[in-house]
Amino acid sequence: MLPPGPVDPHRRQGQARPLPEEAGSPRPAGPVDYLNNPAKTNELLLQLVKEYNTGWVYSAGLANYAIEKMRSDFVTNGPDKTPGNLDTARVQRMIDIVSPIFVAQRQPPKADLKPRTSPPTSSWT
Repeated sequence: MLPPGPVDPHRRQGQARPLPEEAGSPRPAGPVDYLNNPAKTNELLLQLVKEYNTGWVYSAGLANYAIEKMRSDFVTNGPDKTPGNLDTARVQRMIDIVSPIFVAQRQPPKADLKPRTSPPTSSWT
């Protein structure tokens, strides 16, 4: 039986472990919350990396670099400042790059695959 509350999604030795109490909150923080104030989340990430001791190396410097990179390149790469908005030309370039790879692996993408400018209405609720 799993413990109540947030659990480690990576089960260790067949047993899920509760996350530290600081991780619990009435409402999960979203990407905008993280971008505006990453300190607590980064602190928790560093604590979990150390506690789980899986060999993954993550430092405060890398966490700070990551948030700055997210702010400058990944979150605001669309035509406006909407978090998660994407530049469809960049998405199309990625499709053009990876499509031949998938074809070579006998896993072709849908014919004439193009990036969407809005989410599909039926599966995004």
